[in-house]
Amino acid sequence: MPDLQADICTICGTPYYALNPEPVYQDERWIAHGMMNIPGWVTVSTRRHAEGLFGLSDEEASSMGRVANLIAQAQQEICSAERVYVIGHGEAPGALHWHFVLIPRSPEIPPAARAVAIMANIHYLQNPEEADRVAAAIRERVTAQAPV
Repeated sequence: MPDLQADICTICGTPYYALNPEPVYQDERWIAHGMMNIPGWVTVSTRRHAEGLFGLSDEEASSMGRVANLIAQAQQEICSAERVYVIGHGEAPGALHWHFVLIPRSPEIPPAARAVAIMANIHYLQNPEEADRVAAAIRERVTAQAPV
């Protein structure tokens, strides 16, 4: 991965990628992984270190929507998502690296737990075995749909 700053950034560093060894999507600018414990949630990160949306290159900025759309289409199909939320803040200590999370919201999520409230209910959504299965299905769908 180019332009990494593993000494200050866990996303650039090997611990993050060691925990998420098989991406659901990758190209020369982006890499995406299923979140370890939450079925369907996908973290999308720049391959090079950029500390925020404002730090993206023109190429990264212009390709971000295409990548998000490709993954969101897979989430909609596989997770029966009525919505796919996008959250990107990069405020965690040691993770000041531009990344965003694509969160499929299925009809089973009660109205009171939707939109920003989904983050307060994250512990109820954890299911590591199902997360692995769904990540593999998203990977398969994205690979089949990705432009050559």
